Amino acid sequence: MLGAFATAILGMILISCAWLAVQRFCQRRFPAAGDGDDALSGRVGCKGCDCAPQRCDRE
Repeated sequence: MLGAFATAILGMILISCAWLAVQRFCQRRFPAAGDGDDALSGRVGCKGCDCAPQRCDRE
């Protein structure tokens, strides 16, 4: 039983570290995305174009 608990805790730590790595990668890749802690929060509908949100050609 203690092994299953340790495996679950280790799994949660690994998932958290992986998400932290994704966040850090996105903050480096998209530095203008925002100053908050969540680098992906403002990128919901973006497809990588350089047009302004008010006149996006892809919509």
